[in-house]
Amino acid sequence: MRKRLTDRFLANLKPPPKGRLEVTDDAGAGMVFRMYADGACSWAVRYSVAGKQKRVTLGRYVQQPQDRFDPCQCPEKGG
Repeated sequence: MRKRLTDRFLANLKPPPKGRLEVTDDAGAGMVFRMYADGACSWAVRYSVAGKQKRVTLGRYVQQPQDRFDPCQCPEKGG
């Protein structure tokens, strides 16, 4: 499946009943988002070398909490 991989799209994505779901970014840069049946998510990049397809996993996807930390709202310490 090819889709625009936005934060909103990823937040609304549901895990597959079994196996894994791979969504490729429609920008064509080789970015792939994987979601597993247990809810785990990761990022990967697909590329080719000498005509052979390769894939490198970049790491886990961690959703940011809705109430993000804003340093501008913290009172200043000291004087």
